Parts: sequence; structure tokens; C-alpha cells
Amino acid sequence: MSPITNKFSTPQVRLAVTLTALALSASACRFGNRTSEPDTSTVSTDPITGYYETQAKTLTFCTEGATNRCLDTPLDKIPTFFKAAVTNPVGLLLDDPQSGAGYIIASDGSGYNLPTGFASTASIQFAGATSPGTLWDDPACQTHIELNQTGSLSKTASASSSADGLPLTGALTLTMSLLQSFDGDCVPSLTAMEACMSDPTTCGGVDDDENVLYMQAVQEFFQPYLDSGVITSSDIPGLTTLSYEVTYE
Repeated sequence: MSPITNKFSTPQVRLAVTLTALALSASACRFGNRTSEPDTSTVSTDPITGYYETQAKTLTFCTEGATNRCLDTPLDKIPTFFKAAVTNPVGLLLDDPQSGAGYIIASDGSGYNLPTGFASTASIQFAGATSPGTLWDDPACQTHIELNQTGSLSKTASASSSADGLPLTGALTLTMSLLQSFDGDCVPSLTAMEACMSDPTTCGGVDDDENVLYMQAVQEFFQPYLDSGVITSSDIPGLTTLSYEVTYE
């Protein structure tokens, strides 16, 4: 993890749960801990594990609160949390045959991964959530993150191997969404975060350096939603949820 990510994982930091831009997209470690790539040598006894062709097709950002809106967004705006893990081809790993638990793993050796679940040898079903945590520094406002996936696996691929020489098992169709909720009296915390985005002296750090880190982290957290046009900075205090969904085929 980067030095900023390490700083934001310390117990005293107010953004440890909130900032998916750091806590999640940097490593996906909040949800998954698998870092190795699939071992395709076991494919004869494991009907799922392997590399699957897939490409992002649609991206939608949504917001609820003072503004309720969903907007289709160009694919180059896919947040790192999904973009880094779902490569083409992407690795699928069946980790526990009894429960169907497994992982989605980047095929580029980066170690990015997401947990998943296999409802059958041909379908993905997964729903996971973090425990609630304080959003900023006011326990009256709690936040949590939900990750949901549905998809299907086909054993038909366009070729026997990818351009990088990875053996292809088939193709993956996937719909994946991430939702972050803000529960309770969150207007004061969100108002403080909006102010911190543009004025580091309002961020409440112990010194100028920490204030800059807070500002950068808050900017990174909200920037994908601002870039998509689904919110403006003035919408932030009234938010109740932020979410995005990507479909792959």
C-alpha cells in the first residue's frame, strides 16, 4: 500500500472506513485477501478456476439524497477498485467448493482481487458488506459499503489463449455494483468533508501536512462522482448513498 494508505489505516484517522478511494481501490484488501493468480493446472477437477474473456460495456453512477440521479458514464471513468481487478482476461478462482466462495483476480500479476461466489459452475452470485463505521469524526453518522455481483460463465472463448499467452477457459458476463451509505445525522460530517475538499485548513489535521493528506483523500473519494456529473460539490452535504455499477460481457 502507498504511504497515504498506511496513514489512513491508523486507528486515529477519521476516514478509515469512508474513503474507498484509499481503503478499497488501493488493494481491495477490505473485501478480499487472495493475491495469487489461478492455478489452471487443476482445471480437470475444478470446473470454474481459469481465465475468462470479459470487457466492460457500461458504467453508471447513482446518488440518493438531496439529488436522486443516475447517469451513464464513459468507461474510462471506471473507479480503480473495479478497473484494477477485472482485467481482460480475468482470473476466476474457486476457493471453497462446498460454499462456492472464490475470487476475481487480475491477470496482470498486480495482485488486485475481489471476493466472489459461485452459485453453480455457470453462475456468480455474491453480496458482501463492511461493518458500519464513523464517517468523519461524529459517531452520529455511520457509513458502510456493499459489494454485489451477478453473472454467468460460458466455456466458449474466442481463442485457446489470450494475447499474453494465458490459457482461456471461457467468457464471463458480470454485473457488479458498489454502494456506500451514509446513515444517521450525516449533514455535519458531509459538510465538513465538502469544506475540506477545497480548504485544507478546515480538515482538522494535526499539522499542514496531515491537512493536505485529508484534503487529497476527500477529493479522491468524491472525484469519480463529480467527474461523472451525478453530483456537484454542493450536493455532498445532503447525500444518503453513492453507488456505481459496471456491466461486463
